[in-house]
Amino acid sequence: MDKRTRNYSLALAVVSALAIALWIGESDAQERAEGAQARIDAFSRRASEAEYRAQEAEKAARKQSEALAAQSKIVAEATQRAAEAQNLLAEASSALNALKPQLEEAEKARADAASRINELTGELELARTDLEAAKAAMETQKTKSAAAKESENL
Repeated sequence: MDKRTRNYSLALAVVSALAIALWIGESDAQERAEGAQARIDAFSRRASEAEYRAQEAEKAARKQSEALAAQSKIVAEATQRAAEAQNLLAEASSALNALKPQLEEAEKARADAASRINELTGELELARTDLEAAKAAMETQKTKSAAAKESENL
């Protein structure tokens, strides 16, 4: 195997390894994006539940505030539940906002990886074409050398 063919083979191996690495990176980015989406969905559900609990607690607090003074303990507990629900809602909203950039980053990374894989695939095809041309040139050279030796022997 001559130096040029060996270099083409080496380039083909390197490009193949890069394509595999990018494919693995894209898969990892997709998994992270799916995980982030699942967390966003979970926080959205929690936020809805917290908002519902907050509304219910506020209704209970209004009804109880109109009741007798003996029910003031119940009113305080309902107000506390409403505050906890609001805190949960704020935490869920904050977490949701924190996850959105990660999801966007993961989606961008996936798109970049897909683009790079397409580029490398094109380069790989060019390298294969060059390798096949080099092999054909070697065969032609071998045929010419054999013909030259044969004519010298005659």
